[in-house]
Amino acid sequence: MNIVRDTRFCVTNWSAIKREQWPNMVACAKHVGPTTWSWPKRVTPLSIKCLLNSAETYELPGRTVTVNNDSYLIINEGTEYSSYIDSVADVETATVFIAPTTVADVFASLRYPNHKQLDEEVPLPSVHFVERLYPRNDQLISILTAIHKRTNSSAEDIEIQQLLYALIEHLASVHDGVNGEIDALKFTKASTREEVYRRLYIARDYMLSDLSQKQNLEQIATLAGFAPHHFLRLFKEVFATTPHQYLLSMRLEKAKALLHHSKLSVNEICADTGFASLSSFSSLYKKKFQVSPLKDRKQGRAQKKVMPFEESLDK
Repeated sequence: MNIVRDTRFCVTNWSAIKREQWPNMVACAKHVGPTTWSWPKRVTPLSIKCLLNSAETYELPGRTVTVNNDSYLIINEGTEYSSYIDSVADVETATVFIAPTTVADVFASLRYPNHKQLDEEVPLPSVHFVERLYPRNDQLISILTAIHKRTNSSAEDIEIQQLLYALIEHLASVHDGVNGEIDALKFTKASTREEVYRRLYIARDYMLSDLSQKQNLEQIATLAGFAPHHFLRLFKEVFATTPHQYLLSMRLEKAKALLHHSKLSVNEICADTGFASLSSFSSLYKKKFQVSPLKDRKQGRAQKKVMPFEESLDK
């Protein structure tokens, strides 16, 4: 496994490289201060888009998705996209591009028993993810933080290679989880289940990409290719809540994170999370979390979690 390190927000011309020669690349750059940056349309290997702070907006076919501090985006090999960053704060990226042969090798290793891999040549699987925003978890952030740290240091490639394999193993478990969610949908045809799931997450990602904006049911449904009532019914079936209640819950969760981790005032957080007034925001916040926003800020300034995964990598 060869590794290319990008620490300067470079734009790689993947089209100039033969697909079978595409490298594994870790793009872990940092820019201090206000940042405006854009990348043109391109096709790349499978990529995991994550920022350790700030946000980046991706223009995918027919839609726009914003990756922020609590999500990451998976883009499949062959999808054409562009992206941009417009931030008043420091920006740290942790994007990983995984060569097709590397993805296939890891998935084959996980899918076939050891004796089969030793006794015969196993076929390499074709791996396709649902292109959507995924919630971060401690393990993922541990791995990406470790990759970011080593990419910007004199660490040997073997350390980053080990981390990259750990990342792909994590993605394999995510892939299995999504397939389980798709199989659980109550539609006879597998193709229908996959398409409904894909479209609903297009809608959900649009809702999450800018929680400060006013949302319109018809606009969201149209974006996902549904009639409004059909969309409403399917959304309730899959997410066990209405689009409005889901949106409200996500706004409150973002507000809680901002209260704990930012220096924004309560008024600014209220506006940034799309609430019409401070009084309604405070009332809804207290109803959900049993504490007022101000009191929660005083009580709950979160401390950085210890990342045990990185420490255990070499054990």
